[in-house]
Amino acid sequence: AKDLGTGKEQHITITAGSNMSDADIEKAVKEGAVGKDEYVMLNCTGGGTLAAMAKGYHMREPDLILSPDLDADEIIAKVEALF
Repeated sequence: AKDLGTGKEQHITITAGSNMSDADIEKAVKEGAVGKDEYVMLNCTGGGTLAAMAKGYHMREPDLILSPDLDADEIIAKVEALF
């Protein structure tokens, strides 16, 4: 997505949780695929949140939580409003 105000581009990659380990995330940061000031969004549930915090990951509340019951146009409008 591109911030229309600043012109800065942001990218997201969606990967199934079962396909990416903590080691994969750390490797991506070390190799420069993820910048040190960029966010990595994890979908942690149950004990996964505590385990991530124990490894030094910082948790942040999401900017937007969407219901799966919304229609596509409403989801698109809400996501675009973030930028």
